[in-house]
Amino acid sequence: HFDGISIGRHNLDDKSELYEVFAFEKMEIHPMYVNKIEDIKLDYDFLVVKLYGRSSYPVLRMNGNSDIPQNAGDSLNVMGWGIVNLETNEKASVLQEVEIKLMLNKECEKIQGFLETESNFKMYSLEGVISEAMICAKDDNEDACQGDSGGPLVILGNSSYGRDDLLVGVVSWGIGCAHEHFPGVYARVSNQISWISKLVCNLSEEPPEDIKKRCSNEEMAANGV
Repeated sequence: HFDGISIGRHNLDDKSELYEVFAFEKMEIHPMYVNKIEDIKLDYDFLVVKLYGRSSYPVLRMNGNSDIPQNAGDSLNVMGWGIVNLETNEKASVLQEVEIKLMLNKECEKIQGFLETESNFKMYSLEGVISEAMICAKDDNEDACQGDSGGPLVILGNSSYGRDDLLVGVVSWGIGCAHEHFPGVYARVSNQISWISKLVCNLSEEPPEDIKKRCSNEEMAANGV
């Protein structure tokens, strides 16, 4: 649960940090959102929030190409203030960023292994769990974790302040954190770019140019133009 959004934050303990705060006007959950299939799966894990007001920060580009990212091992970066110590459940106060590697869905589905619980070991398998609306990515030592959900999975660009970064996924779920067998699973932006774009065009008075163009093209296609 949350009742507002901060943009431009880095160090949550820095009282002098300058950032923007917005209340939200409306929230739209994906109509096909699924919570916890077979004890582990979330699918279509998207939430679009309309803010009261307009941010001065640049808009992060969203990926609409289903072929991006493409190759196993491609570098992706994930960010958040989630748990950094599983033994103490300590959360980060300074924004964390780690580089992880793309795992193709067909390989992700083959993953199975045991996760240690408080009392025993539990067997998990990703067979039949990974959908086209998901991206898998992992690193042996670093990962998103509890508290990072909803955070960005991006392909880094070369410009300062992330002006040409590309949003390819949203932190969704995983089995453990930085587990030797299991990847993190992310909601795939390109798979639902039409739904996201249509919502943004309907809710925003001034949608970003790339989204506005996509909405216009899809409207013309729907009308047979």
